[in-house]
Amino acid sequence: MDGDKKILNTLRFGSSAEIGKAITEASRLKDPAFREALSQIKDSSDPFLSMMAAYAIGESGDQAGLKHLQQLFSDPAAMLPFVKEPQDPKLVEEIRKLPDTLKVAFGSYDRSRFEQARENFLSVLQLYSSEIPKMNVPHFDEFVQFVVAKTRGLVLDALAVCEFNLGNIEEALNHSMEAVSIAEEVGDPQLLKSAYADLGHFHICLGNYYSALELYQRSLEIDDGSYDPRRKRNRILSNLAHLYHLVGQHNTALECIEEALELSERENDLKGKAQCLNSKGVLLDNSGDFDGAESCLREALRLAKDELHEKSLQALILNNLSGVCYSISDFSKSEKYLRDALELAIEMSDKSVEGRIHCGLAMVAAESGDGDEAIRQAEFSRKLFAAIHDLAGQSEANLILGLIEDHYNDDPNKAFGYYGEAIDVSEKLRSNLMLDEFKVSFGADKINIYEQMISLCVRMGRLEDTFEYIERSKSRALVDMLSHSLDSIGPREASEDEHKEVAIHKGNLDILKSQLKALYLEGGSGEFDKERATESKETLVEELAQLEGAYQAAFQELKMKDPAWASLVSVDVISINDVQDILDSRTLLIELYQTGEETIIFAVRKDTAPSLIKIPIDVDAEAERLYGLISNLLEGKGIDTRSHDYIRGIKQPLSHFYELFITPLLDLLKDIDHLVIIPHYFWHYLPFHALYDNALKEYLIDKCSVSYAPSATALSVYMKNNSSSPPKSPSALILANPSKDLPFAEGEAERIKNRFTRSNLFKGSQASFGRLVDHGEADVIHLACHGYFRGDEPIFSHLVLADDEGKAAPVFLPDIFNLKLNAYLVTLSACETGLSQFTAGDELIGVSRAFFYAGTPSLLSSLWTVNDRSTALLMDDFYEALIGRGENKASALQCAMLALRAMPGYSNPYFWAPFFITGDWR
Repeated sequence: MDGDKKILNTLRFGSSAEIGKAITEASRLKDPAFREALSQIKDSSDPFLSMMAAYAIGESGDQAGLKHLQQLFSDPAAMLPFVKEPQDPKLVEEIRKLPDTLKVAFGSYDRSRFEQARENFLSVLQLYSSEIPKMNVPHFDEFVQFVVAKTRGLVLDALAVCEFNLGNIEEALNHSMEAVSIAEEVGDPQLLKSAYADLGHFHICLGNYYSALELYQRSLEIDDGSYDPRRKRNRILSNLAHLYHLVGQHNTALECIEEALELSERENDLKGKAQCLNSKGVLLDNSGDFDGAESCLREALRLAKDELHEKSLQALILNNLSGVCYSISDFSKSEKYLRDALELAIEMSDKSVEGRIHCGLAMVAAESGDGDEAIRQAEFSRKLFAAIHDLAGQSEANLILGLIEDHYNDDPNKAFGYYGEAIDVSEKLRSNLMLDEFKVSFGADKINIYEQMISLCVRMGRLEDTFEYIERSKSRALVDMLSHSLDSIGPREASEDEHKEVAIHKGNLDILKSQLKALYLEGGSGEFDKERATESKETLVEELAQLEGAYQAAFQELKMKDPAWASLVSVDVISINDVQDILDSRTLLIELYQTGEETIIFAVRKDTAPSLIKIPIDVDAEAERLYGLISNLLEGKGIDTRSHDYIRGIKQPLSHFYELFITPLLDLLKDIDHLVIIPHYFWHYLPFHALYDNALKEYLIDKCSVSYAPSATALSVYMKNNSSSPPKSPSALILANPSKDLPFAEGEAERIKNRFTRSNLFKGSQASFGRLVDHGEADVIHLACHGYFRGDEPIFSHLVLADDEGKAAPVFLPDIFNLKLNAYLVTLSACETGLSQFTAGDELIGVSRAFFYAGTPSLLSSLWTVNDRSTALLMDDFYEALIGRGENKASALQCAMLALRAMPGYSNPYFWAPFFITGDWR
């Protein structure tokens, strides 16, 4: 603000040279606050300052300045005083024609006539490559250099867009990078913002999604921090929405597009509005709102056709309208839209849209039974996408080719090749997604490719390929995290202020949560005003939601600014032979994969050929049965195991799932001591170890010990990072009862402490997160505290530990992610700590994920809210077996479960079955 006042004072009272420099700075800032002072200079007798002021006024968004310049350029007599060498009439004539040439060029550009625009831009660049005559007026010559450089940058940026749309990728990137360099050199925010945004669009098309996100964020930051009369924030947000859509973040994409649409309407930006409506239509189609999608797309088409006369945009919208028609099986109308779109796309030389149109035509041809035409169209689209380096398009075209050969032409071998190529390209795209949540959502969005391939491999009897693609479909982001060197985890490049912003939001969240909790307690003063408390509670809930949003935004921004923290290293999936190598002779590993019609079970043992079992199921019915079981277990602590309620609500479902999953495996389980289970999708919530054999009247845990893993590849990483033999004298860190409302937790902790020769026990207000940070090198970490899973926002799942002041406070996932632990076992003797949200890509998101990322290879956690007393008893037996008798982790938990179940009053699985080992069971 002080700088703006200084410029304004200089414009009013400075010397000629000082005013000239101030005008140059005002041109960069584009602030309308300078207009009045600039207008007085424009009308002054100094021709140099007058021209400079007119340009600066135009930069601030006032057309009067530009009109003044146009009049000046159109009058050679008025221009000649500025040209030292009037004998060069060609240069003067080119300068005089410049406004018209630029107008024609940008007119063609705005209508997506890229070939015509390119020719005009190239002629303009020739002029700007000429030696510009100098007036030997210091402030004026400096200003002219600024204007020439900026205009050259704008032209280069526009030329880059033309070249990219014409398929000349290398030229486009070279022009774009030169535009960015010029923008940085002249310090013009408008040019830099546009150059970043356009370069971001190129990176989207090339599949470099993280780079695109970073460029868009930079562009928006410039937009937030500067005044731009031609601001097109809506265009940037629209492209950002497209990016989020591509990586599967559909809700975030819709939020961006709604904001962009509001800005477009406010600024009366018809092209921006049409683009936003088109993007919104695609998002609504993706979510199943076909009526809403069609309404948005029709309005977008009207604007593009009647108001904008923009044929390239029309082609894109028509293609998306055809997609809506295809979604509702109106194939004839879908084909009509595609044919109309193709004609426009070819006319406009829009290769990207043309490729997608041919993909649509391929699917329509397949639906009509014309397999040859379908293949021809899909192959043509694949070649187009390859020519313009569009990886997403190549993946889509290969998937379509695979579907056609698989389901229409009945050629499984060709389908296998196309599916494989689609997956390879998709994983190449995924490898560029440095942010973990992008990898998760992108994997979930592309799960259909894996499902098609896995189903085909099963039908073809390709067992090894089936296993490989099941593994490739599962928990890839988690595996990447686990493979990353722990030394590189943690903030590196983000500023201290940015870390403070996250900390401030977290602190505010903690305060609000404590206030909210207090309001739920109907206090002992006798003067508790329920109506007033309810009003306050609603206010706090609203404020809490706002702060959670701000916290998430700050956390995301922090990761964006610190790519070293977000960068993760990919690893290859494990093979069947490698799985067999990590198993001993008495261990069986079963991996589940859920399709829409059946559960596939892949069974692997050492030195034995793998087995594949297909179990046809009604997915919706079995999911409902599972959730009913979990609900009954949660509510069943007081149910007598001899009652009809227990038999109907708990025992029968456990028996049903035993028959479904375990009975087909009985021959494989005959001489097994340990079973590793890798669930899939909602089966992660099933306590397999508690499944009940009604014939033998025993649970699965009676037959063998059981452990779990998110994938075989993740399991191999856990085991490689961990010695199979624990230290001879392991150390322990024990944090107990930080909330002071778990009466049995402290006694539990004291008994556990006595099992170890080296241990640190902190109870109550001393059981703080800081202790966990300070003692992360302990071999065993035991946390007897509350834990909560947030299904709506997993990032806010948390444990409750003491803060620096000794008060109970939530410890969120981001805090746990940044820990550096040396423990070979972390026990979460807490509620709901094993619960996670699972995406369609089977990515595990919850507290357990955070501890794996922090460095532990084994986690003992719970599926549901546990009883304080029974947990204390189970943990006592667990550590007696683990430390006292030297049992492995899974066997120790098996012993503890059997011992607790044998105690009077604890036979209900509610008490003994919630806990489970994930990771290295040894």
